[in-house]
Amino acid sequence: MKAAKWMLLMLAGSFAALLVELRYFHAGVWGQNPVAYIPVATCGVALVCCLAALAAERKLAVFLGWMLILCSLSGVAGVHFHSKSSYTSFEGLLQSNVRVDRLEKGMKDQQALYQSKPLVAPLSITGLALMAAILIFSQKKS
Repeated sequence: MKAAKWMLLMLAGSFAALLVELRYFHAGVWGQNPVAYIPVATCGVALVCCLAALAAERKLAVFLGWMLILCSLSGVAGVHFHSKSSYTSFEGLLQSNVRVDRLEKGMKDQQALYQSKPLVAPLSITGLALMAAILIFSQKKS
């Protein structure tokens, strides 16, 4: 089996693990915020795209690559939703340890500390989807 196929299998496995993780962490939010369905559905679509690309012909592979690029936008949207459109919160990521700062500012409850939304975690979808798209586009030349 070629290295590219192994990479696609690893990316498919990454999307499967991310799908399970997102399903777990977003489960309690779906009633109040239906937007939380987007990353779960995106990971499912990306998983299917990676698996389909293993045996796809050129035209289908190009379509799957573009689908993965479209899926990558979900991560960027996730950063927007997690930050609540307040991009000043990113300053803390660059300047200090955010969790320690939150504890010092009075978030003494450990459970509440770890229930906060991770600001840049959605970009993992973007990175995985772009890696898969680049891999698919580079392999389907003929």
